[in-house]
Amino acid sequence: MVCHLVIALAIALAVDSHSHYVSAAKRQQQQTQSQQQNTTQDQRGNEQSPLVVQPLPTKKTAEEAARETRETKEKTVSDWWTWFLGVLTICALFGQLAVFIAQAYFLRGTLLATEAAANAAKQAADFIPNVERGHIVGGGPWPLGNGLACVAIANRGKTAAILTKVEWGFCAEEQFPVDAPVSELLKNGRLKVDECCITEDVLEPTSPPMALHDLKFPLSKVVGKIFYGKFTYSILFDSEEHFSTFKLKVPQIWPNAPSMGLPGSYLDWK
Repeated sequence: MVCHLVIALAIALAVDSHSHYVSAAKRQQQQTQSQQQNTTQDQRGNEQSPLVVQPLPTKKTAEEAARETRETKEKTVSDWWTWFLGVLTICALFGQLAVFIAQAYFLRGTLLATEAAANAAKQAADFIPNVERGHIVGGGPWPLGNGLACVAIANRGKTAAILTKVEWGFCAEEQFPVDAPVSELLKNGRLKVDECCITEDVLEPTSPPMALHDLKFPLSKVVGKIFYGKFTYSILFDSEEHFSTFKLKVPQIWPNAPSMGLPGSYLDWK
């Protein structure tokens, strides 16, 4: 009885083990099939099984090919003309620039010539008064007789001059300063004014030398000495004060020998 139970139990265990083995084999087979199916599905999207179908180019008709050829040719011609017109435009711009540069050069020459003419005209305008103005010169002494002499004067200019003041004096030759003009020596007091006359006389142009009889002095004051003086006057071209000076050496034998001008005797003027 016990033996029968043992045998039955062994048979039951064997059957159960076989059923478990069969179930495991089925499950493994199902998994393998599932993996193969997934592998098959994942092959989509490659060259053998593409996701998108690429259309093959269709052959062009003769009319389409002729049209494309014509359009290409027209585009080439159009591009050439565009390039050619661009080159012409650039050349025109450079030509215009060259014209502007030439005009500027000639305009500068015209301006320089105009400026030179204006300067020349100004110099001429400034020079004319110096040429045409009155120029008073003088000195002496002018003998009057009876042991007297006076100042002599003349207008060497081309227009009249108005004499307003005459100053003069006498100095021993060894005491006469030679390092400055008479006008400066009179101004700073290094030379004294022995006589002064305020007047207003019109001297005609290019008049010969004449004696100013009212401006007389004894010959004893001048013989063997330096005779100097200053004339102050005005002219017609401006309202400025003009002057001229003189410095003369009077010899002992005067009037048998004329007085002599010292260096720069008639160069001190305005």
